[in-house]
Amino acid sequence: MRALYADCSWSDVATNIGKADAGLARVGELILAAQAASNLAEQHYLRAVAIVEETMRQQDWIAAC
Repeated sequence: MRALYADCSWSDVATNIGKADAGLARVGELILAAQAASNLAEQHYLRAVAIVEETMRQQDWIAAC
């Protein structure tokens, strides 16, 4: 991007790829947590739903990046 655009024109979004990658890693962790909360041994289904809802919010945030 530096070859085509001035730094000031894209500096606000320069870190978005890194943020999105971190968000994807977090989504992976949340999915594992939801699976663990909803397994037969735990049966914390409302917690699993809350985690899935947070996962969806994280996915929206990643898409915005």
